[in-house]
Amino acid sequence: MNGMQNKSILIVDDIAENIDILVELLKSDYDIRAASNGNMALKISQSEVPPDLILLDIMMPEMDGYEVCKKLRANTQTTNIPIIFVSAADSIEERLQGYDVGGDDYVVKPFNAEELKKKMCVLLQHKEEVDKLASSASEAMKVAMVAMTSAGELGNVLEFLSKSFVCHSATELAKTMLDNLNSNNLHCAVQIRQKHGQVNMSNNGVASPLEVAVIDKLKDVKRIYDFGNRTVINYPHVSLLIKNMPVNDEDLYGRIKDNIAIFVEGAEERVKAIAIEDEVKDKQESLREIVLLTEQALVEIDARNKEHKLASTQIMENLLQDIEEAFLRLGLTEEQEQEMLSMANANVEKALALYEEGLGVDEHLLSVMEKLKKSVSDER
Repeated sequence: MNGMQNKSILIVDDIAENIDILVELLKSDYDIRAASNGNMALKISQSEVPPDLILLDIMMPEMDGYEVCKKLRANTQTTNIPIIFVSAADSIEERLQGYDVGGDDYVVKPFNAEELKKKMCVLLQHKEEVDKLASSASEAMKVAMVAMTSAGELGNVLEFLSKSFVCHSATELAKTMLDNLNSNNLHCAVQIRQKHGQVNMSNNGVASPLEVAVIDKLKDVKRIYDFGNRTVINYPHVSLLIKNMPVNDEDLYGRIKDNIAIFVEGAEERVKAIAIEDEVKDKQESLREIVLLTEQALVEIDARNKEHKLASTQIMENLLQDIEEAFLRLGLTEEQEQEMLSMANANVEKALALYEEGLGVDEHLLSVMEKLKKSVSDER
């Protein structure tokens, strides 16, 4: 499992058979511990050697999985342990509640073994990355929402709009959005949807599977969707999930929603502009290929025309020589010979003039091609 063997997994379920199934599935890859109720799960999680990931059942007596998750997230020792809810319930309400209390992912019973292992591996790797970032961060990671003035908030929106103009990909735009929001202590995840795929990012880098699932479920519901201290703002190509809205400060909460709506609308317009830029680049590349092929064809035509001119000139010279030699055999008078030579010369000159006219057309086409090449180059 790529270095995951030393990771500790806590299985929490009040049904022994369910625990046995998970133990049998995971024991070869992880160090497994089990708890049959919420209190036991909290005690193990808050021990000197806490688990690296928790598989948490929801329906349990005395303390259900939601309450266990709340308590784990409220404790600084356990707040960052990845939690996957394992439940038979599959409604949007249960999933939203799981996310609202701090879950990282949600697996529906009966689950696919490989899917569960993959989700666990992703979350464990993500936790390692987050831990590395946390270890290099300063004490300022004890985040507190700092009230901003209305002018300062609007200034941040304008700053983002200005920076968005130099973003030429969805990934650049998503990173610029999150950098701006993070500087204002807003913890967010963003999804940008394009013709050929989507970008999902959060403040920690890659958005968690549950964040992506929540955005996917809500992106077509309505423009602004609130649940708990979280808000999703949706536009056709951009959705922003804010995870720590200041619900206890009504004025700040309202100002943030107003300003972030403008913020996301600006991102939406930039995504449209990026799509147009990409389309123009594709068309320019196609046009450059056509220009190159046409130029090559004209060069080949010009070479052939020159060959034809040499051949035609030689034919005409041979014809005149044959006519002069024929005069000796035909017994024509000098006057008749001069008349026939004049006729032959006149037709030779007409043929050459017609050829020169063709060369003029080729030169004109080459001139047009040069102007077209310069136009395509200037638009890059």
